[in-house]
Amino acid sequence: MGRGVGHRGLPLSVHDVWIGRVQEEAEGVAQALDTGLAAVNGVPSRGTRWAVKVNLTYPRYVPGVVNSKTFLEGLCRWAADRGIGLTFVEGNGGNDSYRAEDAFDGNGLSRLARDHGMRCVSVSQEPWEWRETEVQGRTVRLPYAPFFRQQEYDQLVTTPLFKNHVFTVVSLGMKNLWGCIPDPYRMYYHHVLDEGIVALCKELQPGLSIFDGIVGLRGRGPMDGHPVSMNAIMVARTIGAGEAAALEIMGVPLSDVRHLQIAHAEGLMPLPGAVTWQSDPKSFYRTDFLVERSWLTRFSILVAKFPALQRMVYHSALSSSLYRVANRLRDDSPQVRLSKATPRRILRGGRREKR
Repeated sequence: MGRGVGHRGLPLSVHDVWIGRVQEEAEGVAQALDTGLAAVNGVPSRGTRWAVKVNLTYPRYVPGVVNSKTFLEGLCRWAADRGIGLTFVEGNGGNDSYRAEDAFDGNGLSRLARDHGMRCVSVSQEPWEWRETEVQGRTVRLPYAPFFRQQEYDQLVTTPLFKNHVFTVVSLGMKNLWGCIPDPYRMYYHHVLDEGIVALCKELQPGLSIFDGIVGLRGRGPMDGHPVSMNAIMVARTIGAGEAAALEIMGVPLSDVRHLQIAHAEGLMPLPGAVTWQSDPKSFYRTDFLVERSWLTRFSILVAKFPALQRMVYHSALSSSLYRVANRLRDDSPQVRLSKATPRRILRGGRREKR
């Protein structure tokens, strides 16, 4: 993709970002994708194969928590019309309380993919491939799925939401890659969470970021926050440009987000304010994306720094008692429902069903 003139007559660069307003209907999303990708010079040629890391943090639709059905349908329609092959990828989650297939089915993506000639693939595959990545002088060791070694795709695309996260302050395109770790107990890598997010970005080398901004999540993300209607689609030429632009939209300073400070130091993203907007973002600016941490959250963050202690809390004879106490102290929420689910069970309509 060469340099040229963008949507607003501005020179194109690797820091190009476009954001536009959409109504909550699939055709509008497909049109916005056409406009946004053209604006950042990111329209793929017919026959291109994308691996799309979706954000399906829960096995059924919860507004602001997972990619909206409207967004996913619009993406499928756009790709089918353009002759682009999509492979949607996600891993098992909820500390193995649900499979990636449950998330694909429960969020309607399995059907959408089938209807549009696309496919869904779980990256919770074996055998794992362990890679060591240098990040700011620290060696980060993480497992990777065979899917990424085989690389039967031309570009990895991430589709995050605008979301707060109690551990990382924000969960954007880079944090979305955390779900590529094939181990469903991803919490056991939280002691290297910030460096690990950057390591994943360096190893997997994603391209475009396409933000599902129809509904965001503020406060106690990634699952227990407050949905925010934004009616937006944002397209970024690079994952780093998308991170910087999202911070600008959300009103979150870079100094609050450690993994993005590291990403900037590694040369993976520009500073907020250094992106080249190919549309006017001002009507999308917000000031209410403020992370909310309870004492339980702060305790979890502390425990995550010590893997041995973390395993005692989450997987030992004490775990059931600790969960019962903790769940009495917080309201019902997707996070609480997952903590009550036993491995390989999915929650639907407040009821447990064996797979």
